[in-house]
Amino acid sequence: MRIKLRSFISFGHTFLAIFVFLNISLFSGQLLAQYFLGPVSSGFGGAGVGGIESSESVFLNPAAISHGATLEMGMFYEDAQKFLGEDFVSYGLSVIDNSKSVLFSGGVGYLSRHRYVPAAPDIDETYLQMGISYGLKPNLSVGLSISNLEQQSIIEEITQLQFGVGAHYIYSPTLFLGVTLENLNTFQDTDLSDSERLPRATSIGADWRANEFLRLRSDIRYLYDNNPDKKMIYAMGLESRMGDYFLIKFGYNKNDPQNVDYNVWSVGFKGPRLNMTYSYKKGVKGEYGGMHSVDFRVPLW
Repeated sequence: MRIKLRSFISFGHTFLAIFVFLNISLFSGQLLAQYFLGPVSSGFGGAGVGGIESSESVFLNPAAISHGATLEMGMFYEDAQKFLGEDFVSYGLSVIDNSKSVLFSGGVGYLSRHRYVPAAPDIDETYLQMGISYGLKPNLSVGLSISNLEQQSIIEEITQLQFGVGAHYIYSPTLFLGVTLENLNTFQDTDLSDSERLPRATSIGADWRANEFLRLRSDIRYLYDNNPDKKMIYAMGLESRMGDYFLIKFGYNKNDPQNVDYNVWSVGFKGPRLNMTYSYKKGVKGEYGGMHSVDFRVPLW
């Protein structure tokens, strides 16, 4: 018991030091949620910072790549129908490499999104994100991500280059913790409005495997942009294993700054090689619509 307590205190000092240092050094502005959540994290209500789903980690927490699969490819599809007031279709692809032969574990993710805007020209977006991860210890890693978002319509074209940092800690075989700071580049085009700019963001998350059949996950996200009351976003969900290969998830997301909530359910197949997940988000209030998303993940090693 004394050894576990010392280990927990040591972890707390390390993790808190990283978090406080990054906040003091880099925070003076605004925050926003992730640009993309894959179906697995969506199934947990949007919680994914503490998880190690490799093909999604490149988007959610680059530090977690070091703790994921050796080599994996993921393919993604989203279809939002008036979900929280938005209509869009997205296609994506990601590849990660965590093999022993590389100096830094890394990955790259690409998304193509078409937004349908009422009474305005449609918008085509391409989003490219690259991440690298380095293990400070076998159970502690840090990561860096660089992303580029291009938005184009018949009226204008906008390009934003961003970067972020993260840390991931395996406290035990059943408890993973993560923290990220996102969109830290403030040297953007001054002509961009607040709604067009990707503000900075931070998230803290945990992934707990209660037993062989039950997993719980939660994230807390703080928004600085358009958040005068300093409210939080809470994401949480649970996963239950059904037999040897099938998974079912239920999640909830409470977005206090924007005063919107949504529920989500998800089913997944986890085979020896092929993994796939389908999730459906639905706004708590009927006018918030819904969103379908699906992915295919294939270990390549």
